[in-house]
Order: sequence, then C-alpha cells, then structure tokens
Amino acid sequence: MQKQILAVIILFLFAFIAGCSGGSTNCNQTYGVYNPTPIPTPDPTPDPFITAVITGSVVNPLLDNEPINDAVITVSGDVKSVAKNVTAADGSFSIKLKVLPESVVTLSFTKDKYTIDDLAVNVGSDGTVTYDNTVCGYVLLHASGVKYITDTIVSGIADFCGATLSPDEKFLYAADELGCKIWRIDTSNGECIVIAGTGSSGGNDGSGDQATLTNPVGVAVSHGGDTLYVTEWSASKVRKITGLLTAQTSSDVTVYTIAGTGTQGYVDGAGDTARFSFLLGITICKDDDALYIGDCISAPRIRKITGVKDAISGANTVVSTIAGTGTAGAADGSGSTATFRRPYDFALTSNEDTLYVAENENNRLRKITGLKDAAAPAQVTVTTIAGGGLNEPIVGDPEIAGNTVRFNFLAGVALSNDENTLFTAEETGRKIKRTDKVKDAVNGTQTRVTAIASGQGFWGVRLNKRNTIMYATSRESNGSKAIFRIVASDN
Repeated sequence: MQKQILAVIILFLFAFIAGCSGGSTNCNQTYGVYNPTPIPTPDPTPDPFITAVITGSVVNPLLDNEPINDAVITVSGDVKSVAKNVTAADGSFSIKLKVLPESVVTLSFTKDKYTIDDLAVNVGSDGTVTYDNTVCGYVLLHASGVKYITDTIVSGIADFCGATLSPDEKFLYAADELGCKIWRIDTSNGECIVIAGTGSSGGNDGSGDQATLTNPVGVAVSHGGDTLYVTEWSASKVRKITGLLTAQTSSDVTVYTIAGTGTQGYVDGAGDTARFSFLLGITICKDDDALYIGDCISAPRIRKITGVKDAISGANTVVSTIAGTGTAGAADGSGSTATFRRPYDFALTSNEDTLYVAENENNRLRKITGLKDAAAPAQVTVTTIAGGGLNEPIVGDPEIAGNTVRFNFLAGVALSNDENTLFTAEETGRKIKRTDKVKDAVNGTQTRVTAIASGQGFWGVRLNKRNTIMYATSRESNGSKAIFRIVASDN
C-alpha cells in the first residue's frame, strides 16, 4: 500500500513538472525552464540612396571662359557625406556621391577672390542628373593683386554723365547732359533706347516721350527698380521717372518734378520752394524715401531730400542741409563748419551712417559720418580720406598713401560691397582709381590708392551687386561718347 502511494506521488510530481515545462502561467517558474518561440530577425532596410556622378567646369565667361582652379566645392541636400572637392587646374570637377532619388542637391563653389554661382543638380530615380555643367565665376573687383580688363559696350551714342544699374542688373540708366535725355542700355547686348526726354531743353513733366529735361547729369534708381531720380545741372531740379519695370518705350514712363524751382539759390524747406545751385551727383537711401545730392557751384553744400517715394510734386518733399557752409573750401570738421568745392558724386554705406563724397575741384575724397542719428549739420563729422597730394599714380604703379595721392578732377565714385574700397572716375585725369581701407579711415594716412584703368575722360562709375563688373561712362570732352565694362582677372 505504501509503495502504491509513493508511486502515485511520483507520477503526480512528474505531471506537475511537465505542466510547468509546458509554460503554464500558474506554475512557479523556479521549477521549470521558459523557452519562448524565437522571433525571426527581419532583413535590413534597403539603402534608399543611389549613386550619382556630377562633372563640369568653373570658368569666367567675361574673360574668354578663363578656368577657375582650386575652387572649394561643398554639397548640400539629401546626400550622404561627401569628401572635400576642389576644381582642377583646368577648372574641371567630378564628384561621386550617394543621394536620394528624385531630389535636388546644390554644389557651392568658393574661393577667396571669387564669388561663384551655386549649381543646382536634379537627380532622377535612376541616378541620372540634369544641370548646367558650366559654372560661371568672377574675380572680385576689389580683390588684391588683380589685373583689370576693359571693353566697350556702347560707343558714339550720347554725352554720358552719371549712370546707375537696375537692381536686376539687366539695364544701365545713363544721363545724357547735352542731349537732354535719359538712356536705358541693355547690359547683355548694349542695345540703347531713350527712356525719357525729347532732346529739347525744358522742364515739362508728363509721359517720357513728351517730358523735357535740362542738362540731366546724375541718376539713381530705387531699390525696387521702378523709379529713377535725376538731377539737372543748370535747371537745379530733381526729377522723378516712374514705370520703369514695365516700360517698353519712353511713352510708358511718367516724369515729375519733386524738388527745385528752376532758379539757382539756397533755400531749404518744401521741395516746391527749395532752391539748389547746379546739382550733379545723387544717391538713394535703402528705404527709397530719401536722396542725398550736392550743390556744386556758388554755394557748395550736401543736401538731403525726404519723402520722395510717394512724391509726385515738390509739395510732397522736404529739403534740408546735411553739411557745408556754402563757402567753397576744403575744411574738415563738423558739418556746420566744413566746406566743399564741387561735390560731384556720392556713395552711401549700407547702415546709412556714412556718406562718401567725390569732389571735382578739391580733388579729394571726403567722408561724412554720423548721418543716421543727425538732426542738424553740427551732428555730423567731415574728414578727408584721400587726395590733395602731389603724386599721380598710373596703371601698374604701386599703391600710394591717400594723403599724398593726387586726383585729377574727380567725377564719379562707387563703394565696394565690403565697404572698404572706393572706385573713382576722373574726368580730366582720364583714369579710374581704387582707394582701399576706407571703412575705418579718419584721414588720408590710412588709405591706399592705385590706378586701375586709363585712356578716357571717365565720368560715372557703378558696380554690380557682387562687385564683379564695373560700368564707367565717358564724355566727349575728354574721351569718347562711350560706356565701358571693366572686369578683373587674377592672371
């Protein structure tokens, strides 16, 4: 009997253990081994990236497709890591990268002296790529150690004075002083049309094909590109031309008078009663609502006109004096005591606190600071940063200190986009010069001047936004009736 009971107990234990081994949740796991069914390991996710190869070259189209070597290439977009690349001696490049299909990647090319276009590359589903395989790069005009090349884009058309470049850089607007017209020049092919003025001297407002101008000399285009402001020499007025963006002919624009009475003199106040004394240069503030101009003869001063953006008459604008006593001279100091002699052209910094002035008879570059917060001439400061010396640099000569350099009847001035170099045009000296280190200069000992082009009676000078192209106008009196394009090369 005892043996039978023992056998039953043993069988019960075996059954109990067997039940636990089967994974019963009611069993104490201490008495069994839990062996779950293995979960299959999934296959790795397929790599979504495909291989694409991008090849091409970087050239300067303005210099017969001169190759640009050693340009650093960086890639952005839906790409895996790409090794650093540079262009070869002949400007070519080849990049192999992993990229997502149906995406766009960007190749950016940089070099110390160059501003180079980005290259957008479209990648197809199978890795095929579409793009322009020639990237255009240009040498900066204010780069160090560069040479300059000049060609003519317009010749024999008009007696060009001041000029300005449209924001999209498709057109150059130039004032024809003796012809009493404003010209629009296509920068791609040199095609010229008259955008305002009949050719007869006068002060009639109205459509561009009916309006008359009197010796227009200075021009400035709004940052929006639709409006041109014009200074008139003998009429001593400021004119406004609107409708440029859609204009096909001169009949598509409208001309207004927004300051000046037509009688020379010195009167501040409302634009329709203000008087000026032989206006020439002009520059515009970035809000398109204020202009800086200069009286050249009899009472040399720097003036400011506000309210111009929406003005259609002189009743809408206000004229004030920024600097100058009205007596010709070259005294530095506060704006209320400083003197000028024929301030011909102006360049304004991006923060609008500094105005550079090219003086024709003083043959000096002046700098006016403190403009932004100034409420009166006494609150600005005028200094001379170049000119008045005896040394005349010629093209190829080493640089000359600003306080010893000699200019020869300055006419135009333009500021580089790093705001540390001024380019000036000389009417009688027949040269274009660059003055470096102007940003922090308080006198001519701190600036350096070199000559970069010669041979014409240059007048207006303007730079494109990237500072890779310079346009210069020339008058018949000391050169040809022409507009020149100047580019730089590091070779």
